[in-house]
Amino acid sequence: MLYGAIKGPLRLEANGTPDPSFAPGLSILDSVLTLAVQADGKILVGGHFNQLAGQPRTNLGRFEANGSLDATFQSHLDRSGSVYALALQADGKILVGGFFKTASGQTNQSLARLNTNGIPDDTFHSPINGILFSVAVQRDGQILVGGSFETSGSVVRTNLARLNSDGSVDATFAAPLTSEVECFAGQPDGKILAGTRLSTSSNQNTYLARFNADGSLDTNFNASVNGGVVSIALQADGKILVGGTFDNLGGQTRKGLGRLNPDGSLDAGFVLPDYTRVYSLGLQDNGAILVGGFQIDPGPQTNSHAGRLPGYNTASQTLTFDGMTVTWLRGGSAPEIWNADFEQSVDGVNWINLGTGTRIPGGWRLSGVTVPQFSYIRARGRVSVGQFNGPSWFSQSIIRISLPPKILVDDGKFGFRSNQFGFSYTGQSNNVIVVEGSTDLQTWTALTTNTLESQSAYFRDASGVGTRRFYRLRLLTQ
Repeated sequence: MLYGAIKGPLRLEANGTPDPSFAPGLSILDSVLTLAVQADGKILVGGHFNQLAGQPRTNLGRFEANGSLDATFQSHLDRSGSVYALALQADGKILVGGFFKTASGQTNQSLARLNTNGIPDDTFHSPINGILFSVAVQRDGQILVGGSFETSGSVVRTNLARLNSDGSVDATFAAPLTSEVECFAGQPDGKILAGTRLSTSSNQNTYLARFNADGSLDTNFNASVNGGVVSIALQADGKILVGGTFDNLGGQTRKGLGRLNPDGSLDAGFVLPDYTRVYSLGLQDNGAILVGGFQIDPGPQTNSHAGRLPGYNTASQTLTFDGMTVTWLRGGSAPEIWNADFEQSVDGVNWINLGTGTRIPGGWRLSGVTVPQFSYIRARGRVSVGQFNGPSWFSQSIIRISLPPKILVDDGKFGFRSNQFGFSYTGQSNNVIVVEGSTDLQTWTALTTNTLESQSAYFRDASGVGTRRFYRLRLLTQ
């Protein structure tokens, strides 16, 4: 896991001890406020600083996966500002939100889009007249931004807005929100949860509201919170973890951390020790909860700034491939994701993008997929939570494809040869394949059994001309 700190980012082992192989350098008095892990393992770092690893970097930089500075990434924001939020597009471009006026000498007010090398994308223009604390890319490519502002470009949008891919304001989305947005989370149905530090005044919800896909207030969501909500983690089952500076949730005592049902009511079965303030949350794939803040759990198991709680529900995920369609199902307390991308690899190291999945009940799906036998398929979904967008990372699952044996009908060998019918078939090396025949599709007889020395073989039916048969393959062992 990664988290930001005053002296720089740290990477921890699964047991919470520092990873000695990860050693980035940062000016000692500067701050890391947001992190994002790229698909290639490189780590973007945003905050308020003027150097990384002894090299000049203003508020934004990138490390290699081992913590060494990526010298190929050159982005310079004006020193007077800070970077609070990072988001990655499917094409690898980087959205940077915060408070700044220029990026690498080009005018960008609080929001910029960078190419993979850190140079601003001059096709993107979206001046924000305030501060951005949260940025996220929706699965349709539109961009959600939250913070403290009154306009985007010349369009009035208060604290929450949705942008088109070129940075222009989406005129169909207008949220009635009067308090600055600290964090948000996108639900599978397109609705958006927004947490604020101050009480909202334009609706009956305080500190936490849910908006429909067009920005209108979801009046069916009623969450009672008496203090700031600065972190939201959405579970795959629809339950909502909230962190902040409150001490009452749903009319019950909950200090700093609690969980809500999908309708905003309190999940009474989720009761934890009193917390002081929780600024960032994370859900691991097994349902364990990562908590970041100040004086976390001041009881016997003291963790001053970061801790992990066991999962309080079962988390589940399955990745399957039927030869044409990849399906990634996620449930329980597994983290909900903004989108899902699918990739293929023949060696498990170098990956090729297959496409972005479509949302289905319980997960994601990509159809029309063709991959080589025995290759790997990887599903990845981005998770981003917490004040200042918090850490941004991937939830993922990988399977190795072993398709069932297949009769080939288009290789020029299917049919009669020397008055004997035959065909080629494929399978995995060392699999034992049984070729079976039947005259009525009910009773099947083994015609030959073959251990594949390579990934294909040829079958010849020696029964002679005049015999009519159906054929099938059966995998005996793997």
